Amino acid sequence: MVQKQKFNEMRTIQIVIFIVIINFLFVFSCTTGNDKDVMNTETVLQNNEGEVVSDEPEIIKNNSSLNIVYVYENDTLIQTVKLFFVNKREIEFQLISENKVRQQKASIEGIAKTNNGDAEIDEDEEGNSYPVNEYIYESDCWLSFRIDMETQTTMKIIMEDCISNQYCPFSSVGILKKQ
Repeated sequence: MVQKQKFNEMRTIQIVIFIVIINFLFVFSCTTGNDKDVMNTETVLQNNEGEVVSDEPEIIKNNSSLNIVYVYENDTLIQTVKLFFVNKREIEFQLISENKVRQQKASIEGIAKTNNGDAEIDEDEEGNSYPVNEYIYESDCWLSFRIDMETQTTMKIIMEDCISNQYCPFSSVGILKKQ
């Protein structure tokens, strides 16, 4: 009987030691994994010359302020898009379309996301092609914000299935320019 009791005590001690070792390995592996992520982030963010490098899209890298405003204006209409880059794949936007003649205004806001797929191609007023980053909004309606990838100075908006005032459209009437 005494031997059986000692055996059970030894077995309990072995189980406790096993659980402690498993917990230690789990905690150690999580800490090591986090350190790896930090090291990889630092590697991505800084090259050998000490220059800051980033995997963020060009539009974020080339703008010291993440708040960007694009505007198109003609005799009748003012279209304004205010952008804030939430992260490298999402933009928070406010689109305002104002008809100066009719004194009417329509607006929509939300978060548009990029799928980081192939670059899309747009054309400027002279017919020159240029690549764009495309951010898609799908909620109340479907909007595509197409921002010039090279200079980030122009934007086009494509709209589908939006219920908007015909005099204050959400789709681009012309190319919006960065302010």
